[in-house]
Amino acid sequence: MSSTKRAVLWMICAILSFSAMAVGGRMVSAELNTFELMTYRSFIGILCMCILLTVMGRWADVRPRRMKTHFTRNVAHFIGQNLWFFGLATIPLSKVIALEFTTPLWVAVLAPFVIGETFTTRKILTTALGFIGVLIIVQPGNIEIEVGTIAVLISAVAFAVTMLITKRLTGDTSAYAIMFYVTVMQAVFGMVCMVATGSYTMVSLDLAGWMIVVGIAGVGAHFCLTTALSLAPATIISPMDFARLPLLTVVGAVFFLEEISLFVALGATFVFFANYLNILAESRRNLAN
Repeated sequence: MSSTKRAVLWMICAILSFSAMAVGGRMVSAELNTFELMTYRSFIGILCMCILLTVMGRWADVRPRRMKTHFTRNVAHFIGQNLWFFGLATIPLSKVIALEFTTPLWVAVLAPFVIGETFTTRKILTTALGFIGVLIIVQPGNIEIEVGTIAVLISAVAFAVTMLITKRLTGDTSAYAIMFYVTVMQAVFGMVCMVATGSYTMVSLDLAGWMIVVGIAGVGAHFCLTTALSLAPATIISPMDFARLPLLTVVGAVFFLEEISLFVALGATFVFFANYLNILAESRRNLAN
């Protein structure tokens, strides 16, 4: 099988894993707040990473290095992930995913300040196109903006910061180390927040299976995505991620009785084309170099 076909299969697994995490998070949020959910998810993730590092023989990769950068990255990711799970419990799945796809646009906005990239005319135009899509989804002035919508938009900014710091880390840090410290640090952050808020709810046996799904899918999704990107160009892989939107729209309609919004679909189309134009331009620039 060609590397491109293998990459497509890995990306399909990533899409299914991300979708499973979203559905599991929605189910478990009926009993747990976001701090509890993140803590239990992280402990399951630690177990998964320990197994993966042992099987792959990569424990040497996780020696303590650049811990301040890991800490900063994981604070941003912890904030983003908590807000994402909060939004997941309060607004339709399709809207969560559509707004989450603004993360690459925020990367374009923040990159000049975080990693010194040039803010070109093309990036300005594509970012503007993407944010037109956000306005269509949110409809300010026509409907009341939910707290969950604001939470997911802020989470997209936090994820963008996480991606930019990750880009700095990957220059000399293994993906295994990055994923390991994500799970460990976020477990600690979650426990601190649980103690600070006095929340110690244990998930019931009825939803324990969904909690395991969230933990395993969280690690599996990032592993599958990383593997897919190592096998094929981003121009092939990244647009496939938008399959999550129609998939979770159908799941939301069938299992959670959510309405299918034409505004979300139209706005997501603008966001998709803005992201795709950025990916295409970046690919052409790399080929020219």
